[in-house]
Amino acid sequence: MGGYRSFKNAAIIEKQVVFYSESGQDWHHFSPLIEGFLDNYDDKVTYVSSDPDDPGLRLKDDKLSTYFIGSGIFRILFFQYLDAALCVLTMMDLDNYEIKRSANNVHYVYLFHSLTSTHMVDNAKSFDNYNSLLCAGPHQIKDIRAR
Repeated sequence: MGGYRSFKNAAIIEKQVVFYSESGQDWHHFSPLIEGFLDNYDDKVTYVSSDPDDPGLRLKDDKLSTYFIGSGIFRILFFQYLDAALCVLTMMDLDNYEIKRSANNVHYVYLFHSLTSTHMVDNAKSFDNYNSLLCAGPHQIKDIRAR
């Protein structure tokens, strides 16, 4: 609960660009984006994880805030009331199951972390509730457009 409460109490300027990680396994997908953002922009970045052992939670930078929120009710509340300009995640099925889009106007970006075709292993509506998709290759763009 402490991580969720700390995130909610943080200044809004610190929460405009949020990366959400389900587990430490996501870090190698997020790290080039986050480190590039920190190196090239003055804006603050927030990294939120449901995994206490996520390596992203240990990254230190003056422009980075990190929070561990767990995977239970506080994760549901985190997404339901997220107040950010941008949220980048690798979690499929936003708004299809228990994790819903925020009541606030958030631009959700899905970061593909697999090279497979989107129709081979994913649910038909897995990506319908994202504003932007960062595909891993042209085959995924073709799949999404065809759907």
